[in-house]
Amino acid sequence: MNKFLVKDIYTKLLKFSGEPLSREELESIKEFSVNNFTYSGELKGINLEELKVMPNIEKLTLQRFQISDEELKALENLESLKDLFFSGCSFNAKEFYEFPNLSSIEFNTCKYHQFPKIKLPKIVYINCAEDGLVLRDLTNLQNVEYITMQNIKNIKDFNLTSQMQNLKKLNIDGSDVDDKKTLKDLSKKIQVSHESNSYPIR
Repeated sequence: MNKFLVKDIYTKLLKFSGEPLSREELESIKEFSVNNFTYSGELKGINLEELKVMPNIEKLTLQRFQISDEELKALENLESLKDLFFSGCSFNAKEFYEFPNLSSIEFNTCKYHQFPKIKLPKIVYINCAEDGLVLRDLTNLQNVEYITMQNIKNIKDFNLTSQMQNLKKLNIDGSDVDDKKTLKDLSKKIQVSHESNSYPIR
């Protein structure tokens, strides 16, 4: 197992390095955060496949990873995953896979060479705080209830929201909007927030 990941696990469990890790301890981890770079800027080279040693993770934060289809496929091992947060990651993936219990996903200051087509019908909350993302990238989200797309330079194409029958709130604070007429019509049906400045939501 990657030595940096092992160190993060010891830190999470408040154990001294070198003490044996029991199966019960690894299975007890419900929330985990992993940064793929050290404080000195060294790449840790963590393979997300290795996270399967903690099968009961419910909340996972991934920082500064290169996300491809292979990495997303590896996350399927985490069947208990409910909340997934990407921070400072770079995406070049075609699609997300179906995680049976996932209810929320966030993208914070990420970059998208290719944004994966999302096929996660149970998602209820999305935060996309980065440029280069448009609503049409969010496909097959008929059950989505909350979408937050803050600080986007130019949001286009609100037509996709007509497919989201359960959509209740759309937060686009700090974002520029191209299609203001459609946005105005949408605000008559759901709660829309479009303040000039965005505020932390976490």
